[in-house]
Amino acid sequence: GFAVTLYEARPSVSGNARTFDWTFPDGSVVKSCCSVTAWPPLFYKNYTALLDELGVETVHQPLSWFLNSKVPGAVGTLWGADPNPYEGSLRNVLKKDFDIYGRVVRFSDACCNLFTCRWAPWRRDDTPSMYDSHTGVGLLNPMNVVPLYSMFRAMGGSELWWQVVFTPYYTASFLVDELRP
Repeated sequence: GFAVTLYEARPSVSGNARTFDWTFPDGSVVKSCCSVTAWPPLFYKNYTALLDELGVETVHQPLSWFLNSKVPGAVGTLWGADPNPYEGSLRNVLKKDFDIYGRVVRFSDACCNLFTCRWAPWRRDDTPSMYDSHTGVGLLNPMNVVPLYSMFRAMGGSELWWQVVFTPYYTASFLVDELRP
């Protein structure tokens, strides 16, 4: 066995994990942790390494989000796993916003890669990590303090797209429920 000491700053144990209470017809409640059932190994290197070290087998499960909007000005559907626009796709209805968001993401990635020295020879074979902002001069990266929302809006992205597409798509993970500065 392992001797484990757990330190938790919050009143309940969970760290960054979020839980969801599933209430069944008989009134019983089962609490499940949402973040440990779905995580991108690319960004959770330490967690993935811990599972490997402990011999915990995992199964890759692609997450497939589907939105169905009936909001005026944004009527359509979006299947997150398919980047191709199809008839009735929100990718067609809100094309300008998807294009702006794509530019925002590319700019953000370029800034992050620059400030975390991803261009350096010693990092060429490394994989990205959510801890990259602590490497190189990553702490000086303006993307650490400039919210994605602010950049998206400054580049002409609509509040409609943010509310109808971005927020439901990313809050569907149960990890967050608000995506604004």
